[in-house]
Amino acid sequence: MYVGPGSQLKRLLGCAGLRATKDCGCDDMAAKMDGLGPKWCRNHAGEILDTMRAAAQRRGLPFSELGAGMLLRVAIRLGEGSLREHERAARGGGE
Repeated sequence: MYVGPGSQLKRLLGCAGLRATKDCGCDDMAAKMDGLGPKWCRNHAGEILDTMRAAAQRRGLPFSELGAGMLLRVAIRLGEGSLREHERAARGGGE
């Protein structure tokens, strides 16, 4: 099963105790990231980080550009790995 970069990012943030709220827009951005894929996310990292920054500000949370960027890069890499596995399984699982 493909787990895109948006879902990966939500999981990573959840490990730090940060969960989406119904009005933060996080679920919408995660779905957009998953739908458009890792390449889009890599090319639009600034947009994603801007969204993360705005969500943190609305919630009164501190925001680290460096930390958020690192989490985003990890989420994209995990999404890329998941996509490769999904594509391999769709082809019959051969190495």
